[in-house]
Amino acid sequence: MDELRKSMPIDVEALNAVPGLGPKKLMLLYKKLKVRNIEDLRKAAEQHKIMKLPGFGEKSEMEILKSITADGKEKERVPLEKALPAANEIVRLLRRLPEAQKVEAAGSIRRKRETIGDIDILVASEQPEAVSKVFVSMPLVQKVLASGETKSSVVLRGGMQADLRVVKPLQWGSALQYFTGSKAHSIELRKIAIKKGLKLSEYGVFRGSKVVASKTEEDVYNALGLDYIPPEERENEGEIEAAMKKFVEKKKQ
Repeated sequence: MDELRKSMPIDVEALNAVPGLGPKKLMLLYKKLKVRNIEDLRKAAEQHKIMKLPGFGEKSEMEILKSITADGKEKERVPLEKALPAANEIVRLLRRLPEAQKVEAAGSIRRKRETIGDIDILVASEQPEAVSKVFVSMPLVQKVLASGETKSSVVLRGGMQADLRVVKPLQWGSALQYFTGSKAHSIELRKIAIKKGLKLSEYGVFRGSKVVASKTEEDVYNALGLDYIPPEERENEGEIEAAMKKFVEKKKQ
């Protein structure tokens, strides 16, 4: 046992509890980045080293960072009424920037869920670096977890985590749709896209390399053969089937 621990000194129990990390990925993280524990994992994510490894990518890295707090413990969800004031304040501050063309709170806050895991903020800008710089230096920020040109993550005073994503104005609709719906809702939309020979991402709806829709959320849903679905309904609880039926009925009129 001692020999095995020396050959692979990894805190498997703690790391394996992080969503998306199985034995193979843990071994890859250890071999390539010497990740032995939660603290090593956090540092690797903050330095954007994980996204460069095969099988991970930008989204995986951000999800890892979201799943752990500064002290390595899993985050607790908070009531909407507690998260909303902080989200509104961040939106207010960023909307004052001349570089920010559009600013919205996305995720579970936009869906008006009863409890919130973290605050997701989306900004449309041609100057993402300027927006990100202001975001990480806001007065309500307690600690900066990651600071990048288009993606940043901070811990707010009070303990909540806030994540910023900056996209190009032309990608606003697809990004807002992508970062608002629940995981189940997003999975079903991707299935529909695949059946239609399309690809759906935060950058738009694509047919091959050609962008089919991206400017507005309505364009994105329509490209998939669906009527617009309000944010509060995006939970994969029958709203997709209803939107599909409504879209077909409108086409017949």
